[in-house]
Amino acid sequence: MKKPSARSKHLGIRNAHPASAGNSANASRQASPFTKKMKLIALALSLCLLAGCATTGLQMSPDARKESIAQGVLQRDVVGMLHIVSHAANPDCQIKTVTSVQLKEEPKEGNDGVIRAKEIWTVDLCGEPTRFEIEFYETPGQGTTFGIKML
Repeated sequence: MKKPSARSKHLGIRNAHPASAGNSANASRQASPFTKKMKLIALALSLCLLAGCATTGLQMSPDARKESIAQGVLQRDVVGMLHIVSHAANPDCQIKTVTSVQLKEEPKEGNDGVIRAKEIWTVDLCGEPTRFEIEFYETPGQGTTFGIKML
């Protein structure tokens, strides 16, 4: 089993990409209709999530961006979902900003091969600081998922 490298701070820990495991063109041709339908649903949900984030905007301060172990697409996905969760916490607030990110648990590989890490994201909801715990799970060959819990 591969140990996480020093670069594991960005949760691209294993650099495993499902398409690199084989010929992705053949894999997509052999996908079942159910798999294709699930991919389309996931794409539609992702586009809705991104459109919502772009129009209403949960902003992230430059410092908070740098503090998070999540980068790129993963960070954007967390911000998009956090926008939805923070709206549920305070539906009247239209100005939301992630002001800080603190590492709660370093990335660590469990016996099951899944790498887990936790961060605390502080969101300013119209002047009221609200904390959320973000838990990341990276599964070999499947990418990284996350969970959000309001503290």
